[in-house]
Amino acid sequence: MVFKSYNSYLILAFVIISLIFLPIVVLLPKSFLFIFSAYATLSVGLVIYITLSNKPAENTLSTLIDYLFSSIYNVSQKKDIKYIVENSFLSNNINVENVFVFLEDETENFRLRDKYIKNEKIPMNLIAKDEFEFIRFIKSSKYRIPFVDKRNTSLLPYPVFNEILNYFESLNSNIMIPIYTPTNDVVGLVFAKIQRIGAKQLIYLSKFLNIVLLSFREIELSEKRRILEEDLKIAVDIQRKLIPSNFMKTEFFDSYGFYRPAYQIGGDYIDIIESSGNFIFAVGDVAGKGVSAALVTMIAKSVLNSTDIKVKNFQSSIERLNNFIYNWFYDQEYTMTFITLLTTILVPKKKLLYYVNAGHVPGIIVSSGGNIRELRPTSTPIGLFEKLKPKIGKLSVKKGDTMILYTDGLIEQIDKRGREFGIKRLISVISSHLDESPEEIT
Repeated sequence: MVFKSYNSYLILAFVIISLIFLPIVVLLPKSFLFIFSAYATLSVGLVIYITLSNKPAENTLSTLIDYLFSSIYNVSQKKDIKYIVENSFLSNNINVENVFVFLEDETENFRLRDKYIKNEKIPMNLIAKDEFEFIRFIKSSKYRIPFVDKRNTSLLPYPVFNEILNYFESLNSNIMIPIYTPTNDVVGLVFAKIQRIGAKQLIYLSKFLNIVLLSFREIELSEKRRILEEDLKIAVDIQRKLIPSNFMKTEFFDSYGFYRPAYQIGGDYIDIIESSGNFIFAVGDVAGKGVSAALVTMIAKSVLNSTDIKVKNFQSSIERLNNFIYNWFYDQEYTMTFITLLTTILVPKKKLLYYVNAGHVPGIIVSSGGNIRELRPTSTPIGLFEKLKPKIGKLSVKKGDTMILYTDGLIEQIDKRGREFGIKRLISVISSHLDESPEEIT
């Protein structure tokens, strides 16, 4: 806190005179004590006046708050993160060079938010979080280290510091500032080369950068979530259009279906296709859930609907679908993509039902007399292997038969007692409602 020089002299004069009078107070008569008290009161009033009439030339706290809000504003404007961090150093009167910002990405590793840097020792575009000794040390010690200074090794064990020293040399830096979440998880690292400054200023800088970068990270994640939500809405809308909204009712049969995904968008497939006077009923379930599963569903529907499926080309049509899905997804390194699919062809004139069950749960046919038949698997799931040779099953059907095609999500439902719904209970429910329409049964 700095005052104008004139007022500083007044305060100094007051202090000196007060010190001179202080030892004499005891020796003076009581009348003089009154005069001295009056003098002291006026002097104190003078000091208060000078203090109130002269504001500090520089309000440090106010300035720092301004810097903080300025940095967060830059974050909100989606400015370059390196620019924001460099500005954070400069706003704290710290000369800086070689700033490198690593933030945790979707693979939970620290990725450089700048151009790719390659060193003989370390390719510096990525730091594997699980293999970084500093992260392991933080987890085991359960307390925060605000910064790591190349010139001060006392805070860390030698192996931990030695690993960081390699990064210091590779990045030509001398300081590392971790970015912590409120739960003490490290989600970012800032490397920089700075002038020598005190530990207190480094601790403050660490707190400052943590606020700024966590704000940046939250805004970035919110933006990603917004984009994903928009894409998800589009995908949900597309999938709803793929599910039949009006189920067929013909002179040969009545049908109805119900679909409720486990997530906003799922991998279940339902379809009814009329082809050359025959009717194809298909129900499938893609391995996994979400957008990727819905994509496979869309592919399956596109292939089946673009094929003129007949009894004589039934097997080759399923093989074509298998080839398409396998070749599309076989090179995925971490995901095995396939679909279980029960496809049937109803030939009304011959009262025959042909089917291929590619690893799906059994379909059920209940006759009017209560006789039960199951459409059990005749091949492996579609897209699981390069070659598929499905066997075709054949059943005769008659008036009054009820066929139920479903996914495992129906029979795996758990009641309040923890019991699975199961196939037996499904058959029991259907058998007790054979005189009702498909919509009423559903």
